[in-house]
Amino acid sequence: MNFDEFDFTGIDINNILDDSAKPSTKIEDFKFLEKFGYTSQEISDLLETAPTILKEKMLENSKLVCQNLKYLQELGVTNLKDIFNNYYDMFLMDYSNFTGIFQKYDPQDLVEKLEKNIEIIDFL
Repeated sequence: MNFDEFDFTGIDINNILDDSAKPSTKIEDFKFLEKFGYTSQEISDLLETAPTILKEKMLENSKLVCQNLKYLQELGVTNLKDIFNNYYDMFLMDYSNFTGIFQKYDPQDLVEKLEKNIEIIDFL
């Protein structure tokens, strides 16, 4: 379609870009991350870098995100925030699929490797 020929008369572009349709970027809405050691500033930093669609999905699925974070926390992962900040989309995975990725490995060995280099997640 050639947009030069399209008549945009009467179309209010502001309705298309209406902020009310955007997901929340309020720190208060992401307070659930405080259970995992996040400060308000760290949440703010995360919200600045996370893609809009992922912020929306994290809010819609906050219980799942918490469940997956808790699993790694209970496994003994000490650099949980680093992992979440770099791989937040992974925490939207179904819990059984998420845990299945990590259960294939010796927990202590896995935690040690994650502490040295979180990028091994790409190969799990």
